[in-house]
Amino acid sequence: MRKLAALVAVVLFLGIGANSAYGWYQGQVNTAAGSSSAPVKFTIAPGESADEVAQDLAAKGLIRNQSVFSLYIRVSGARAKFEAGDYVLRQYMTMAQIVDVLEHAVASQMQLKFLEGWTIHQMGEWLQQNTKIGSAQEFVSAAKGGGWSFDFLSSRPAGADLQGYLFPDTYSVDQKASIHDVIETQLTEFGKVFTPQWRAAIKQKAAGRPAESIENIVILASIVQLEANVQMPDACSVYYNRIANDMPLQVDATILFAEGRTGTISDADRHLDSPYNTFQHAGLPPGPIGNPGAQALAACVNPPKTNFFYYFTDRQGKTHFESTLDQFNADVSRYGVKGT
Repeated sequence: MRKLAALVAVVLFLGIGANSAYGWYQGQVNTAAGSSSAPVKFTIAPGESADEVAQDLAAKGLIRNQSVFSLYIRVSGARAKFEAGDYVLRQYMTMAQIVDVLEHAVASQMQLKFLEGWTIHQMGEWLQQNTKIGSAQEFVSAAKGGGWSFDFLSSRPAGADLQGYLFPDTYSVDQKASIHDVIETQLTEFGKVFTPQWRAAIKQKAAGRPAESIENIVILASIVQLEANVQMPDACSVYYNRIANDMPLQVDATILFAEGRTGTISDADRHLDSPYNTFQHAGLPPGPIGNPGAQALAACVNPPKTNFFYYFTDRQGKTHFESTLDQFNADVSRYGVKGT
């Protein structure tokens, strides 16, 4: 808005006058940026600001002036009426025509954005807040139900929900999509990421891991996703080494999952009576604690062979890996721990 005010001020200062300035403004609004009739796919992402929409339109050659666009949608009241989704625009359309489409047309597609590590509850909350597909509870209930015919789900325990298998990504789905459609899309994508080659490979012992089921890989990957922002393969090797030596995993994220919250844990939390308390129980927790992305899954399918049993992230965000408790304690004292 400041840019536009400055632009108008310059025009007036140059002596063109108010009438000429208004005429120039109307020309910008009612003149197309080009003459091409080729369809241009245009997407408004959930939560995208009007300024970001203007920037995207200009980048695609659909409008002449971002500042004029920002003023026009503000004056016309269209700014608050844009709907997230996919649209088809054309270069020969004027700015006014483009705004009319974005304000009144129903997008053929809408974007769903699920972040890596989110639980099914977090995905449901996002869906409820950003779409009209359904409520968070409806999403969670569908994710806890059965009837999904995907072969990679066969290694789950009886009665387990879809936690871990609802692949986190950005999806374009039809505006009329149902919760069932969304979950089926996520499961289909999981099947593409967790390839048949991976499924065959994990059945065989590898240098850095034993033979594994898909379920165990997904559980480990869900932990790695939340615990290791970098060096995921090394982090996964720590967990495999601990499991092989009957050591508890001691993962804060599993306790937070059991308590249904985020943040930090206390000494009292480490005594929580839950099978997800990996300080009290050795081995893997009963199920995934979130929905891991491709990088975390790959790290646990192909972890390196290491002698690491400990790791921590220091105050500068660097992750350190150690083989002994003495090395771990020494490095913690030397570098400090993130968040302390």
